[in-house]
Amino acid sequence: MTNFVRRQSDNVVEFINGTGNFTAIDENFSTIDEATPEWGLPSGGWDTRYMDCISVEIEVPEGFVTGVSKLVGTEGNYSIELS
Repeated sequence: MTNFVRRQSDNVVEFINGTGNFTAIDENFSTIDEATPEWGLPSGGWDTRYMDCISVEIEVPEGFVTGVSKLVGTEGNYSIELS
């Protein structure tokens, strides 16, 4: 399973990893349960009003770049655009 955090405004992936599960901090913020400080995640988590936290089985192609590549689609039907 791969975890993605993508911006809702343009589907650009801001974070990707294959460890842990998303967990809610409160009604508007989520993080990854196994995260360590070395990961450099936002201390307050991601604001889910503007970011999507998605766990999906998908092959990440060579050339994928965080902050540039996109995860497009909806639940059960995702694809990656390298841009």
